Amino acid sequence: MIVSPELHQKVQGVVNNTVSLIEAKYGIKFPAPIVIRYDINSARIGGLALMGRNTIRLNNHFLEKFKDEYINRTVVHEVVHLGVYQVYFVGQGLRTDGHGAEWKRMMRSVGAEPSRCHTFEADAGVGRQKAKFVYKCNLCRRDISVGPKVHNKLQLGAIYHPHCCGRSAKLISTLDTVIQVPKPTFLKDISQPIVDIGGMSKIDKCRQLYRQFAGEGYVRADWIKLFVSKAGCTPAGASTYLNTIKTKG
Repeated sequence: MIVSPELHQKVQGVVNNTVSLIEAKYGIKFPAPIVIRYDINSARIGGLALMGRNTIRLNNHFLEKFKDEYINRTVVHEVVHLGVYQVYFVGQGLRTDGHGAEWKRMMRSVGAEPSRCHTFEADAGVGRQKAKFVYKCNLCRRDISVGPKVHNKLQLGAIYHPHCCGRSAKLISTLDTVIQVPKPTFLKDISQPIVDIGGMSKIDKCRQLYRQFAGEGYVRADWIKLFVSKAGCTPAGASTYLNTIKTKG
């Protein structure tokens, strides 16, 4: 989606103003002008902050659809993440929760509401589509399309309860009837440059990786591989950290 230059100028103005407020109130200096990338293609993710790269990523669809509301909420939200990183991690060596007390205080200090989640709704067809797996009902043989989470559970022996032919307790057929729609491959996506996350705890490394790759359409197995390969986690630890990040940030 092509967004008007006027909106991009508004974004830049709000970024510059938020940076100036943070620098004045906290007595710090950002290392360089914030890099703004308009490259999130998602129906769910409003924006992302890449801490070690002094960069924010924005969602062009939400920017064009919601304009000033998106700019004043999401753009400020992401810039404040970078501000918290500069004040507390770079300046004081402290590790903070993504949307913890420090972030909330800084949001209020620049005149913004510290709301963690956005309420923007995307138009139909926007964003990467999740992989779908097609099974067949054992009784009526109708195709049943499920997402990655249900597919993984079925492969571990779970029983699915469709209502396609008026009964509730029917198994879906096994793997030989499954058709997988291609999705972005883990190895392809992981070739992107990784933010320098040396010297951080494992869970903080995982948080940084989750923020950096949140728009890439990964399923659970991809996240675990990423945390194991780049953050030095065990598979069990990676699974635990993923649950924590998804529920608490």
